[in-house]
Amino acid sequence: MNEDDSYDSKTEKDKISFLKIETNGFDWSGQILDTQKEEDEDSDDDEIENAKEQKSVKKLSKYEKSLKGKAEEKRTRELELERLDDELPLAILNAETEKARAVASRALATIPPTKEEDRLALWNVSLRLEVIFSKFILQEADDLIKKMVKKHSQNREVWIKAFLYCFKANELTEARNMLDRSLLSLPKADHVEVINRFAQLELKQGDVERGKTVFETLLNNFPKRLDIWNVYADLLLKQNDIEGSRIVLERITGLKLKLKPMRNAFKKLLEFEKKYGTPKRVEAVKAKVEEYVTAALAEEN
Repeated sequence: MNEDDSYDSKTEKDKISFLKIETNGFDWSGQILDTQKEEDEDSDDDEIENAKEQKSVKKLSKYEKSLKGKAEEKRTRELELERLDDELPLAILNAETEKARAVASRALATIPPTKEEDRLALWNVSLRLEVIFSKFILQEADDLIKKMVKKHSQNREVWIKAFLYCFKANELTEARNMLDRSLLSLPKADHVEVINRFAQLELKQGDVERGKTVFETLLNNFPKRLDIWNVYADLLLKQNDIEGSRIVLERITGLKLKLKPMRNAFKKLLEFEKKYGTPKRVEAVKAKVEEYVTAALAEEN
């Protein structure tokens, strides 16, 4: 081997060595491409798996949220029911009607429509609540009325309001007893008006016959109280007692009254007969008016 051959051989080796160094281990055989392809495929598989895992986590997360939400709803319902147990008795004892209703309403709102038994149970509680409060209210009102008439026994309007309460509460015996007590307490100047107002309540909301009796007694003693006569006739008409109302109006025209009130009495009777009577009755009233006018003129002469 000569020097030139040695040099050429060395030079080729150096080139190969240089190429290996320069490429930093580059594989000219193409095996590295196959390896990269396998790595890419492995990477794609990993990404698919990760996506599946993330999707699964999302599903699990939604399920967990749903469970958590249901648990929170259940806990809220339990807390409201606990508040119902705690607050409702106190509200009842303190007669706090609206507060008790609000507590029951809140508790009811937390119970879903599907829980029919629970809702029904709470509805029953609400109904019992109204009954309890009705009793509380009546008792409170009774106590208040007793205090008022005792403190203001000389006040006519207080007694009249007490009558009204008793009739509305259907405490008729108490109302009648209260009338007796009022006449013992009030000055005589107030007696007629108190009896008049009581008679109206008795006739409208109590016993009609008793009401008539009170009116008759009152008018026998005070026959010239046209306002009471007219109220009596009107109330009978409202009770559909047309004949009773007619009789009262006719009795008014038989009283010895001055010209103006008598004229008003005949006018009211005539209007009554035009509406509820017959043409014959209307003519009878007109004839009675003429008779009265003739008699009145004769007296003047």
